[in-house]
Amino acid sequence: MGIGLGPVARVADYDPRWPRGFKEEKARILAAIGSWAERVEHVGSTAVPGLAAKPIIDVLVGLRDLEDAKECIPRLVSIGYEYVPEYETVRPERRYFRKGPAEARTHHLHMVETASAFFRNHILFRDYLRAHPAEAGRYEALKRALAEEHEFNRDAYTEGKTEFVESVLRKATKRRSANRLGRRNPRK
Repeated sequence: MGIGLGPVARVADYDPRWPRGFKEEKARILAAIGSWAERVEHVGSTAVPGLAAKPIIDVLVGLRDLEDAKECIPRLVSIGYEYVPEYETVRPERRYFRKGPAEARTHHLHMVETASAFFRNHILFRDYLRAHPAEAGRYEALKRALAEEHEFNRDAYTEGKTEFVESVLRKATKRRSANRLGRRNPRK
């Protein structure tokens, strides 16, 4: 990583230890904030078996009410998370944390209300890629190309994925709606 260039965008081959790493971290998180967390989910590329990813485990914590985050912040800090409030100017519905040194982050934690679009979309995206390996393969190819092109510009890497992510969310939403209609009208 060059001096002053920020985090590097590197994609690693899938590591079968990622799910276990998530489960271990989930246990630590629940021990710290279990009274407030409705759900703790493994999201992002490390949550999709076989998918290459930045080797950082993304954790999605769903709260009943975002006001509960005030109680959770110091408890998460006590287990090694760094609270990053400056991102709330862009995403006021999310509380963001990171763990590990800047050059080797281990976890990103996103805390939102369970009923929010942010929570729903992250679960939809993950589940769609898990159910559609060819789509996950296309995502991996895109991520590898973007990491090569924008290795020292994490913002450009992330922005380059936006169109793909939005297209998957449209497909996943359409599929979910069709499944719900099919259950209500089994003859159709």
